[in-house]
Amino acid sequence: MTGTLRSRGEVVQPVANYVGITGEVCDWSLARALVKASPCPVILASGIGPDNAYESIQQVRPAGIGSCTRTNAWNGRGQPIRFHKEL
Repeated sequence: MTGTLRSRGEVVQPVANYVGITGEVCDWSLARALVKASPCPVILASGIGPDNAYESIQQVRPAGIGSCTRTNAWNGRGQPIRFHKEL
């Protein structure tokens, strides 16, 4: 699975105990190279949402895509609710 890892000196992740889940789009050309080089199916999961899912599939050609941050539901304070999907 490809994703976006934040790093600033020490690794800083937005959600404790999870790598990634930043909502940031990774470098799709690098992800495409990983898909081409990997003998295993690759799932693209990095800033994927309704606005860019189709384009990500067209450019990267992954075996599948995953989405967390950009498809979460929002609470009354305008904050995303982790792991609760907006249907």
